[in-house]
Amino acid sequence: NAAHELRAALTRQRTLIEVARASAEANVASLRRAHERVLAAAQHVEQLIDALLALPRGQAGLERREQLNIAAIASEALRAREPEAAALELDVRASLVPTPVVGDPRLIERLVVNLIDNAIRYNARGGHVDLTTDTRDRRPYLAVSNTGPVVPAAEVEHLFQPFQRLGAARTDHTGGHGLGLSIVRAIADAHHAELVTRARPEGGLTIEVSFPPSV
Repeated sequence: NAAHELRAALTRQRTLIEVARASAEANVASLRRAHERVLAAAQHVEQLIDALLALPRGQAGLERREQLNIAAIASEALRAREPEAAALELDVRASLVPTPVVGDPRLIERLVVNLIDNAIRYNARGGHVDLTTDTRDRRPYLAVSNTGPVVPAAEVEHLFQPFQRLGAARTDHTGGHGLGLSIVRAIADAHHAELVTRARPEGGLTIEVSFPPSV
């Protein structure tokens, strides 16, 4: 699967270059556009490689343990993705109570970023994203809910398998490579956190990660 994804991305880059080079009407403007498309394709390859490296890191377990405020991590991740949310006219609603979590800082950040990216990428224009951090029964948790395509309840589990996107409603969204939620699961497992996912009847998902008590 990884080889197929990488080969497809590299083939697209090569095709863009060959078409631009072979055009008898090529000019500075058309070549610039072709270069921009090649750079975008290269960025996708880099993101895929980063994800492929992150997956085994999550599966390998924790190298570091620190006390973190997952609310601060979520707030920073949301700010970084404001342009993407604005482009889709999403209503982003955050209830971020300071929530201490013990874990690997790099992996926790990746988990939060992947959940937010998933909620934005697989959404409907004009939809919403709800993000919550808090503590319940001494267990810190992060919950992300979004609107978007309807996901059959029986198919939810497949989303956490590498390279699974479930049909045109999700594959038609650009930018995804089908590794985001499998990385989330690997990181949650490494932290002995409980991962619960529910398909919303009207479309979209609610994903909650509940960590062990931090004290």
